[in-house]
Amino acid sequence: NNLLENLRVDGLQLSDSSLRWNDAQKHQQYTVSNLDLDMGAFAPAKPVRMTVGFDFSGSNPQLTGHTDFKGTLIADLVRKIYTADDAKLHATASGDAIPGGKVDATLVWKHIVANLQSNTVAVNQLDASAYGATLHVDLQGKNVIRDPAFTGKFAVDRFSPRQVLTATGHGNLVQTRDSTAFGNASLGFDFVASTHAATLQNLQLKLDDPTVSGQAAIKDFKPRALNSDLRVDSVNADRYLPPQKAGTPQKPREPLDINKISVPVRTLRSLNLDGHLQIGQLVLLGATVSQLDLGLSAHQGLVKLNPMSAQLYSGTLNGSAQVDVHGDTPDVRENFTLKGVQIGGLIKDMFKLNRVSGSVDVTSDLRARGPTVGEMRHTVDGRASFAFKKGAYEGVNVWDSIERAYSKLERLPPPPPAPPRTEFADVHGSAVIRRGILENRNFEAALPYLKLYGAGKVDLAEGTVDYGVKAHITGTPKVGAERNLGRLTGTVIPMRITGTFDDLNVRPDLERVLREKARRAIDAKKAEMQKRLEEKRAEEKRKAEKKKADLKKKAQDKLKSLLQGGGGGG
Repeated sequence: NNLLENLRVDGLQLSDSSLRWNDAQKHQQYTVSNLDLDMGAFAPAKPVRMTVGFDFSGSNPQLTGHTDFKGTLIADLVRKIYTADDAKLHATASGDAIPGGKVDATLVWKHIVANLQSNTVAVNQLDASAYGATLHVDLQGKNVIRDPAFTGKFAVDRFSPRQVLTATGHGNLVQTRDSTAFGNASLGFDFVASTHAATLQNLQLKLDDPTVSGQAAIKDFKPRALNSDLRVDSVNADRYLPPQKAGTPQKPREPLDINKISVPVRTLRSLNLDGHLQIGQLVLLGATVSQLDLGLSAHQGLVKLNPMSAQLYSGTLNGSAQVDVHGDTPDVRENFTLKGVQIGGLIKDMFKLNRVSGSVDVTSDLRARGPTVGEMRHTVDGRASFAFKKGAYEGVNVWDSIERAYSKLERLPPPPPAPPRTEFADVHGSAVIRRGILENRNFEAALPYLKLYGAGKVDLAEGTVDYGVKAHITGTPKVGAERNLGRLTGTVIPMRITGTFDDLNVRPDLERVLREKARRAIDAKKAEMQKRLEEKRAEEKRKAEKKKADLKKKAQDKLKSLLQGGGGGG
C-alpha cells in the first residue's frame, strides 16, 4: 500500500508510435499507427489530464479509422477507486466491418467511477452519438465483478429511424407504404438489469405520431422470455406496410387481396412472451378500431389472444383467438362476437366497396388450417349466426326482378331501369360450416312488401352463393299503371339466388306461381259449377219425388173415393 500510495509519474508522452497484431489462423491483422499520447503528472488519487490520438486499420474484414480521446483520470490505487471525468472519445471509421460502410461517433461523459472495493460502478451524464442519433445514459451498478446488477435511465433524443437504418445499410427495413413513416422517433425509460434479466419502466416511445408507454421486461435472457404492459394512443399501421406496386394503364395496381395474407410461422414460433396491449385507435388494412384491449401469450408456437375487445364502426367486438404453429400447418381458432357494427363503413374502408350497409350482429366459433387466409377458407369448420338490421344490399333489386318477370309473363313492356339496390329491415339466420361450406337452413329476411324465408349454401373459398327461398308478398310497391301487381299480394313466390356477392342473380318463378294460381282458380270454378249442378239435380230430384208423391196421393184418394161410393149403392 505504501508503494502504491507513493507512486509518482512526472508525465508520459508518446508520438508517432505504432502497434501491430497478427492472427495467422484467422488471417487477420490490426495496426495502430501515428499514436500520440500526452499524459500529465500522475499521483494516486490526484487528477491527471490525458489526450490520445491514433489511426487504426484492420483486415478480414477491412477497417480503417482514427480515434481521439481526452479527459481527466483519477486512480486511487490504495482504495481501488478509478474515475474518468469530463471525457470525450471521438472516432471515425470506414470499411466492411462498419454498418453502412462508415461511421462518425462521439462518446462524452461527465463522470464515470468504478470502486473495486465496494464492487460498484456509476456513470453520470454519458452521451453517445452516431448515424444522426444521440443517446443519454445514467446508471449505477453493484456486484459488478461476480453478479452485476444495474439501475438507471436511458434516453434517445429525437432522430430519424429512416435515416439511421439507411445509413447503417438497412434501408430495406424502412421501405414502407408511407414514405414519411419512420421519419422521427424518441425513446426514454428507467431500467433495472442483471446478467439474466432486465426490466424497463416508465417507457415512453414516440414513433412519428404514435406514443407508446408502459413497461416491458425480459424475464430470462436465455429463453428470451418477455413480459409487457403497453399502451398506444393512436397508430395507423397501414403506413408501415410494404409499399404497393405502382399501377399503370396497362396493368392497374391490384387491390388488397386478403387471401394472400400468410401466417408468419417463423416469427410466431420464436415468440416467448406474456403481455397486455391497449391501443386508443388503430388503423389496419383500412379498418379503424378504437379502444383495443388485448391479452397476449406466446409459448412454443402457441399464440393466444385472450381476452380481446374493441370498439369499431359504432359497435363492439369481444372474443378470443389462438394460432398454433408448432406443427407443419398453422391451426387457427377464433371465438368472436360482433354487436351493432355498421358493416358498410367497415367494408368500404377495407375493400373500397359500397356493397352492403346496416347494423350487423355476428357470433362465430370457427377453426381453420392453412398457411394463408385463402387456404384457410377451404378448411374452416364451426358455427355462426348473423343478424343484419336496417340496411341495404347494393347490386341487385329484388322487386325489380319480380316486376320484370311479371312483365315478361304478361307480355307487357319491360319496366324502366331501377336502382340495383334492395333495402331490408332485418336479415338473420344461423349456419354450420364444414370444410369451407356455410350451410344456412333458417334464412329469414324482411324487405319492403316482402318476407323471405328459405335455406342455402355459401362457398367461403370461392365466394359463391346458392339459396332457394320463398318470397311472401305482403303488399305491392307503386309501379306503372299498366303493371298492376296487386294481384300478387298474398302470393308466395319461389326464388333462386345464385352467383357471387359481387354479382348476385335473383330468379323469381312467377310463371309457376301464376300457373298454379290459375289452376286453383279453375279448380274453384269447376267446384262451384259442380256444386250448382249437384244442387240443381237435387232440386229436380226433390221436385220429381214430390210430384210422384202427389200423384200417388191423388191415386190413393181417388181409389178411396171409389170404394166408398160403391159400398153406398149396394
